[in-house]
Amino acid sequence: MRKIINLFPRNLRAVFTICTSLLISGCDQDSIGPLKGSLEDYSSSSYDGQEFNLKRDIEFHPCEESAYYEGHGVESLKTDNLDDYLSAVNHGGSSVCFSLKTAATLNHLKIVWYSKDEVPSSIEVIGFNRGVFARKELLIWSMDQTMNLKSLNGYFYSELILESHNKFSTYMIKYVGGASQDRLILRAVTPFFRTHVPLPLADILEDVYSVSRIRPHGRGVSFTSANNPIDFVSELKNAETLHCGNFAFIFTYDTSGKYSWTVFGAKSALNGHTVVEINYMDARYVADPTLGVLYLCSYSEMTDDLCDYSKAIYTDTYNPIMWRYSAGNFFPGVNVVAAYAEMGRYFNAVPRLTENRPEQLPLGDR
Repeated sequence: MRKIINLFPRNLRAVFTICTSLLISGCDQDSIGPLKGSLEDYSSSSYDGQEFNLKRDIEFHPCEESAYYEGHGVESLKTDNLDDYLSAVNHGGSSVCFSLKTAATLNHLKIVWYSKDEVPSSIEVIGFNRGVFARKELLIWSMDQTMNLKSLNGYFYSELILESHNKFSTYMIKYVGGASQDRLILRAVTPFFRTHVPLPLADILEDVYSVSRIRPHGRGVSFTSANNPIDFVSELKNAETLHCGNFAFIFTYDTSGKYSWTVFGAKSALNGHTVVEINYMDARYVADPTLGVLYLCSYSEMTDDLCDYSKAIYTDTYNPIMWRYSAGNFFPGVNVVAAYAEMGRYFNAVPRLTENRPEQLPLGDR
C-alpha cells in the first residue's frame, strides 16, 4: 500500500476546491529515461514512441509588410502575460510571423484576441521555406474558412485545426478583415507542431493528454453524492466542466496500478492549482492533466525553482489563457495545502453533497 502524505489535516478538502473560486473569477532533469537533451533530438520516427501536437521553441518576428505601434510589436508575444498585446497600425501592417530552427508541421494554433470586438472574421495562415533561389510557400488556412470563437476567464480565443502535412520553418498569420478597427490586435499566439515523442515519455504523455481532453476547464464538481471512487469518476466524466482537482482525480484513478503517485494541491499568492507527481521507471515527473502539460522534474524541484521548465512538454490542450498556473509562473514558492498518495484517502477527502444542507455549497457555486 502506498503511504499517505497528510500535511495539513484541517485543509484536506482544499485540493478539490481551491481551483473552483479562482477559475470563476479568472482563475528536468538532464536525463530521464531515454531522454537526454532536447525532445527535438528525438523527433525522428526511428525512435519507438508516438506523435503529438506539441508547443515548440519559436521566434516571433515581423513579416515583411508588418507595422506595429511602439511597445506593441512582437515583443508582446514573447511574454506569457496577457496584459501585453500586439497591435498593428493599420490593415496593411496586420501580420505576424514565427519561425523554428528546423521545419515542422503546424497542426494546431491557438490565438487569444484583444477583445471580442477585435476578432477578425477571416485570416490566412501561410507556411514558407526560403530556398536558394526563391521562397516556397503554401496557404494552409484560407480566408474563407470559418474560425471558431471560444471564451475562458473573460478572454476570447480561436482554435485552428490545420490539415497541412507539409513542413515549414516559418509561418505567417495575416489579417484579412472583420475586426472592429480593421487591423490585427491580439494577446497571444500558441502554435503546436507535430512531434514524435519517444518511449517511455509517450506513454505518460498519452495519459496526461487523454484526461485533459475529457471535458472543458471550468467550475467543475466540488461536491459529490458518490459512495465510491468509481461512481465519482463516472460523475466527473459526465460533468459539463472540470476544475483542476477533478482532472487530477480522474488521472490518478485511470492510471492506478501503472504509476505510484502523489497529488499536490497548492496555493500561490493569487491562484490555486492541483497536479500529480508520478514515479515511473525510477524517475519522477509532474503531470498536469488540467493544462495538458508534463514536467520532467519532481514536484519539490518545481516548488524550489530547480526545475528546467524549458523541457516541459505542452500538448495542444494547453491554453495560453491559463498561463498563471504553468511552470515558473506558479510553482516556485507555493504553499502546499494538501497531498495524497492513496486512492481511498483521496476519495474520502472529497466534500459530500447533503441535500438538506444547501448552505454547504461554496459561494462560487450558488
